[in-house]
Formats: sequence, structure tokens, C-alpha cells
Amino acid sequence: MKRAMLLVFTTLFIVMCNKPAQEPNISQYSDIYQVNGKWFCPICNKPVKNGDRSKIDPALQLSEWHDTFLDPEYFKSKIDHISDQELISSLVLPNGLQSEIKGKSADELDQILKKYFSQQLTNNRLYKYDGVEKIPFITRDEFLNDLKNDPERKTGLLKQAAHIADPDSGYRIGEIPFGFKVNFDYNWQDRSDYGVHYCHFFRILLGAYLATGDNFYQTSFEDLFNQWYEQIDQVKHEQKPWETKLRDVVWYELGLGVRIPYFIDSYKTYKDSLTPETHKRMLKNILGSARWLYECLSTTPFHPYNWQTQTSMTLAYIALTFPEFTESDKWLEASKKNMIQHFENDINDDGGYIERTGSYTSYVFGMFYRYMLMFKYLENDTTLLETYLPRLENLMEFTAYTTTPMGLNCPFNDCGRGTYLTDLLIEMGDFFNRGEFLGAVQNSVPSKKLANSKVKPVIPSKLSVDFPYSKFAVMRDGWNYNSYFMMINYGPFENHGHYDILDFEMYANGQALAVDAGLGLKGYSEPIHVSWYKRAPAHNMLTINNISPNKRNISGENVIKAFQTNTDYFAATHRGYEQYQQTTVRRHFVFVKGEYWLIVDDVCTSQTNKNLEWNLHTPLDMEITDQGFISKQENGVLLLHPAAEQTEKILKSGYADLRGLPNEEPNRKIDWVVFQKKSKADSTLDNFNILAFPFTKETKQHAETVSFSTVETGNKNIAVYEIKTDQYTDVIILSDGNMHNFIKNIEGDFSYGWFRFKEDQLSDISIANAGTVKISDAIHLKFGKKTNLEQSF
Repeated sequence: MKRAMLLVFTTLFIVMCNKPAQEPNISQYSDIYQVNGKWFCPICNKPVKNGDRSKIDPALQLSEWHDTFLDPEYFKSKIDHISDQELISSLVLPNGLQSEIKGKSADELDQILKKYFSQQLTNNRLYKYDGVEKIPFITRDEFLNDLKNDPERKTGLLKQAAHIADPDSGYRIGEIPFGFKVNFDYNWQDRSDYGVHYCHFFRILLGAYLATGDNFYQTSFEDLFNQWYEQIDQVKHEQKPWETKLRDVVWYELGLGVRIPYFIDSYKTYKDSLTPETHKRMLKNILGSARWLYECLSTTPFHPYNWQTQTSMTLAYIALTFPEFTESDKWLEASKKNMIQHFENDINDDGGYIERTGSYTSYVFGMFYRYMLMFKYLENDTTLLETYLPRLENLMEFTAYTTTPMGLNCPFNDCGRGTYLTDLLIEMGDFFNRGEFLGAVQNSVPSKKLANSKVKPVIPSKLSVDFPYSKFAVMRDGWNYNSYFMMINYGPFENHGHYDILDFEMYANGQALAVDAGLGLKGYSEPIHVSWYKRAPAHNMLTINNISPNKRNISGENVIKAFQTNTDYFAATHRGYEQYQQTTVRRHFVFVKGEYWLIVDDVCTSQTNKNLEWNLHTPLDMEITDQGFISKQENGVLLLHPAAEQTEKILKSGYADLRGLPNEEPNRKIDWVVFQKKSKADSTLDNFNILAFPFTKETKQHAETVSFSTVETGNKNIAVYEIKTDQYTDVIILSDGNMHNFIKNIEGDFSYGWFRFKEDQLSDISIANAGTVKISDAIHLKFGKKTNLEQSF
């Protein structure tokens, strides 16, 4: 079925041809892409060179996507191999000390530098203490007080540290037991080479040292650091088949950005115990890293995404910690200039994060928040807090309104499912004095955690919300654990994007009914990350020939929405299958609150014999029925398709991230239901009309009696559906916005209408985009302009 007036523009591009099934090139990361023989950056979409880099040292590569490189000699002498003389010339020391170091031997120089910096590094606020830390740059005493009040946190931290360093067996890095000699060029099989060199293990050892005062952790750090320092020139990365650009494992932007704050914190904490030689090595590595990051930040084009925020954060932390470096002022200036651009560009006006993924929302929020507090605590400068804190509050508001009834995030794009955003909302509820942030998750967190909050939970004032800039829409009927909830993704491809559009997650009655595949437990190292998690069939969407749509510059178009008291309506068209399949899809979502969803897909193609697949992934155990599928669980869902005789029903399985869902494994194969048929190049036959009817133990028998049918009208521009239960008959009409006569004496020029009849009497209506509505002779509504309305009779 096709509403011609809504889809007329789509017929202009449809070409009659029989190309083989194709899909866009899907890579592990966001790589440069090619259009008409030219290469483009995936972030700014500007042309880039793509020359032969086989003879270029990857450590010189400053950008993932643009041809910006370090000068080889500068890298060698000013970054990677800094001489004692170069180190001294890079420092501004007191006049007396500057004179004292002239003519000193290397050993004497090491002693002088150790003495000086040990006296200077007195600030006891650290970048990060452990993975549970909430407020950045808290003092050591505050950290120890937190541990005192949370014995489990301390126990967990010490357990992590013991896993890394043991006085009898040596070191375990990346889950590999090396003994006392670590090979940092190890071929890590089940984790990212790059991630190992983030050196998170140094942060864990530092937390354990602060928690216990045991010098074993300090000596372990010094031994590991020196082993790493002595091996970094030998560490190589074997290019994987999916990698289009080879980066250096040690010298690359994100690795440097993440690692160096841990080095600085360790240096500040262990300064009195470290040998003079280790002091000097750390100074040289921090100096070289700052220079690398500065060159990267100052020569690479601004991109609104997460790497540069970490780069700016780290460069500022170095500059503020070591004002003695002659370049610190320019590092700080470059950092602030770049970070302000991120404050102003990375958070959309509706509060969503530019990369459209919860994992990176959490990460970048931490960068922004940490950056503001760093200047407050280390510089007594609150300018950034005063200027940009409202944008972070908007980001948290977006997060609250997109949280599922179970307190979990919907893991769209490169995102894991979990409660990490819930914890952040509780913390930020206190910070911003916003009880709504706690109210959004209060049914899914321990009461003790809520009781410790400074503010009381408040039920958020809104239910269903559209985020037009971030391009997500949320439908919900309440804020309790059993509420009905759906989140719809209709946005474009961004960094960390998947090849899905107009897909959704769905919850009801304390049960996840439809879930996104999310991200595998090994993240980007998951062998099926590209072949499964990123591809369209892993998402709850309509696919053509089981392939992925194009996502470049593709988002939901011609959006119509009406979020009201009784029903919600949302519709959009996407052109993702234009290029490869000469097809467009318009998807309609009708939500009758607390009862069911109707999902209608209009498929517009002039080609026959295409496979059209309607996909839904659920952790429920499903079985096939005459008209669709039903779950075996007492709290579950019924899926009905009235044209079942024309449609093949297929039950398969696919992997999905289930972390945080009650009584679930972190990741497993779940049921994958498919309604499939061949295209007929006929808009009345190439559509899918799926009723998703949730039920509970008490209502399952009632649900099994629901009937769902389409009503023939003879007009391709309208569609009429009838849902009957033992309590009501609902008529749902999707139209083109022109005046039509429908069934049951209903007339109007609306785009969407819901009409409930009880005992053959009209009881309620919910209408979108209406100028005139007439029902029999009794009801005649006319408006000066198109409007949405609800009314009871």
C-alpha cells in the first residue's frame, strides 16, 4: 500500500533495471569512503587524498582520515627520542636552577629534576582513581572516604590489582600471564592491540596503592612503565583485513589521549619513590606525547566526535600540570579553542549527542564534565562551567527521556547495553538538582542508592518525545517498570553508526519485546562485528534482499508525528535502498497506549521478485501461528500480519547484547522472526502491516482472541485497519491528507486517525494533521489550520 501524495517524490528516481543485490561497503570503523572515484572523510564528508601510505611510518599519521602527517625528523628527535639537552631546553626553570644544571652529568641532572618536580607536583587532585569514580578531580582524601563508605568497591579494586600484579607470579596484561617480563608486542588475540596500550592497568595499580599504601603497587608500576618505555619502538601492529588505514599502536591520537593522564597521575603520586631515571623518562614521554597531540589538534580539521575531546582534555591536563614546559601556553590555547568547538557542536539543540550512541554519550559527557572541573579545581576558573553547563544538562535530559522502563539504554549503533547511564543520571540528578533524572530510573535501581541521593525522585513531566535534531523518537505510556515503551531511530550515519534506519526497541510489562543487537562483548574485535552487528538484518527494520541500506546522508524524511494522550503516531520515509535496490520505504508507527503497536511499512518499488523481509529480534521464545508469531512466555507479545497467506513466516536466531536485562546472559543468540515475501511492484501488495500486541499472564488468553484485518477501500492513497477484541473495535486510518470518505461514515482530510468503538458506538478518536473531520451526521469538526486532536464521546 502506498500513499501516493506522500511518496510521489520517490517515483522520480526509480529506474527499471535488474542489478544484482548490492549493499554499501561496511567496515570495522568509520573509514574513508568513495563516491564517483573520489574519496571522502566519513565525518566531515570533505574530499581527502588516499595515496599509498606503505612507506609512511604510521606513527606520523595525525588523522584517521585526512593526509596530515608529522615531519619524520621532528618526530624522531622531538617526540620519540628526546635527548637530555632537548628536555632541558624545553623547560623554564628558576634562574638559580637553570644555572645549576649547566655542565652537570646525566646522573646529576636526573637527581636535580627529580628533586625539583617532586617539590612542584603537590596538587592532590587526580584525573581518575578507579572505574567507579564519579566526580572528576576529587582529592585523595575524598577518594579514600568513598572507599571507606563502599567496602565492595575497595575489594573489587584490590582484586583487579591482584590480577595485574602478583609478587610471586608476576604480571598479567590483557589476560596474558607474562611472568615478570612482559612482551608489549604480543599478538593479542581476543582484544584490541590499541586498547592494551591505553594502559588502564596503571590506573588500577594506582587506585590500589592509594587504598592500601602498599609500595608493591608503586614498584610494580615503575617496573612495568620502564619495560613498556624500553619496548615502544618495537611494538608493531599487524594490519587486519578490515583496516583501510594502518595506525601506530603506541603513537596515535586516542591511545595517547587516554594513556597520558594515567602517567601523570602516577608521576604525581609516586614522585618521591621513583628513581631519578624513571622521573626523566616520564618527563620525556609526557613532553613528546604533548607535542604529538598538539600537532594533531592544530593540523587536523575539526571533527565533532569523541577523539578530539580526549585529545583536548589530555593536552590541557599536561599544560596545567607542567607549566614549566615552554610550550604549555600554546598547548592550553589550542586545547581550549578546540574543546569550545566541541561544546558548541557535539551536543544537538535537543540534547542528543552527535554520534548517536549511548556508549559515546557517556564517554564524551565525562570528557566535557571533567574538562570543566579541571579548570575549576586546578585553575580556579569557572568560566567553562558557567557557559556550557546548561548544554550538559540538556544532554542528561535527553538521556533521561530515552531510558527504557528497566533503566537501561537502547544500544543503537556502536553501543553496549547497560546501567552505566542510569548511574550517571543519578549522579547528575544530584548535581543539577533535577529530580526527574532520578524519576526516570527510580524503578530499576536499589532503593538504598536512591535514598543516598540529595534530591528526591520526580516523575518526568513528559511521556512521548521526538528529538528532531538527534532523530530519535520515544513512545511511552508511563514511567513505571511495566510501562509500554518504544524508541525509534530515524537518523543518519554518524561516526560509530550501524546500517539501520526506522528501526526500534520495544518494551512492555517488564519485558524486552524487541531489542537491537547492540555491540558484541569484544566490541570492535568481535569477529562478527561487521558481518552481523553493523548490518541491517540484525536490527528491527524492513530489509530488501537481506542487505543493508546506504546510510550516507540518509535519514527519515517527510516526518509526521502526533504524540497525544491516547495514541502516538510517527511516520517517516527513508531512501536508503534507492541506490542499490531502487526502492523506498515509508514506516508508520501507531501506538495505542497501554495496549498495542501497529507498524506499517509501505514499500515502493517498480521491480518484482525482490525479497522483502520484516525483521524483529526478541529475547522471548517465539512460535509460529497462522497469522504470525506468539511468545511462549506468560509476559510476552503477539505479532499478527493480516496477509499471512501471502507471507512466509521464518523463525531464526541471531546474537544480541542483553547486558542488564533481568535473568539474562550478557550476550546470546535470541529469536529472530521474519515475515518475508516477494515484491510484486504493486503498492497494495508490497506492504507489511504488523500488529504487536503485548500481554501478561492475566491477559494472554484475551490477546489470543484479538483479530486484525485490513479493510479494502479501492484507493491506493489510503489504508484502513480493524483491530477487534472482546472489549472494543479500533479502526485505524492512514491517509494522504486529502479529503476522503472512509468506512463507518468517517470523512476527513487527516493523515492519521484512530477511532474506538464500544458496542458499535464511537467512544474515542485520536487524529493527526486534520483540517476537517466528519463522522456520520453527529460529529463535524473543522479547524482553521491542520491540527492534531483527541476527543471522547
